[in-house]
Amino acid sequence: SSEGLEIFSNTPYLGKRPVVLGQDPDAEFCATFNVGDHDGFQIFSVGWRRWDSGTNYPDDAAGGSWTGENYTDAITLGVYGGDTDGAHDIKTGEIVNDAATVVTDTANNWSEATDMEFCTRINSDGSYSQTINGVAPSALPASPVTLDTDNEWYIPHARFMHDGTANITSFLIKKWEVRFK
Repeated sequence: SSEGLEIFSNTPYLGKRPVVLGQDPDAEFCATFNVGDHDGFQIFSVGWRRWDSGTNYPDDAAGGSWTGENYTDAITLGVYGGDTDGAHDIKTGEIVNDAATVVTDTANNWSEATDMEFCTRINSDGSYSQTINGVAPSALPASPVTLDTDNEWYIPHARFMHDGTANITSFLIKKWEVRFK
């Protein structure tokens, strides 16, 4: 069985304002994490997702499982399942209009117990850019998506899922910054 969590900010329920694409200037979210042991990662992703007034929360109340595909729109960087070589490949994740996550290997890796900064900038025109430790990824999606700019609300978030047998030795959030550019 899987275990996981989602951390997010800038929601109306927390007294903060989300970024409104098509109305606000470009916005950037940067977060630095240090995870002691990556074994068992199914999803570890950091980025922006559309805020749908609570209608897109994981549906686990009825005993269902959260695959992380429950978002309407999301742009992320992180480690996704299927990484069996131990290199902990960093990948982009794109979800648009409730479709399945499109994952692209960035050709970058994340060593265990090292700091890793993930940044995603969403632009007012719906385009986006990303950096890993301040540098653009080595590879990006061939045709990056464009997010809907019809005054949609976006919030910064991080999500983490691992198989229930994983031994996560440490999970540190060292930085969480959201800013307009």
